[in-house]
Amino acid sequence: MNELSVSVQKQVEQQFHNFCMTILRNETRDIYREYARQKKHEKFLEDLTLEELLELSVSDELKKPTVFVVGENFVLVRNEALALALEQLAAQKRELILLYFFLNKTDQEIAELYDMIRQTVTYQRKSILKQLRLYLEMDDLL
Repeated sequence: MNELSVSVQKQVEQQFHNFCMTILRNETRDIYREYARQKKHEKFLEDLTLEELLELSVSDELKKPTVFVVGENFVLVRNEALALALEQLAAQKRELILLYFFLNKTDQEIAELYDMIRQTVTYQRKSILKQLRLYLEMDDLL
């Protein structure tokens, strides 16, 4: 009888082992299926457009920043008064200011970009800054 109980015990252990292996195999399969399902819906941050990034971003500011496009670059201006003043400028003047102050381009680099003389860029930049200052002072935004 002892041999019978040992044999039955081994059989029960084998059945339990098989049951556990089946559970683990099924759970593993379910986990891989869930990962595959999630992967279909995942997107890398690098693949998001600027608009999608702005939708996902959270900040303490109540208003969203103004986005200016300069060539292939996007410039975010968070100051509403400055953004309004920049919008008043002609496109080339706005780009010149954005390139210099936001994209850290030198007068020489901007001159090469627009096929101008460096001194002309410097003169225009100073002139545009005066124009911006007048606009901001006129509207008491400064």
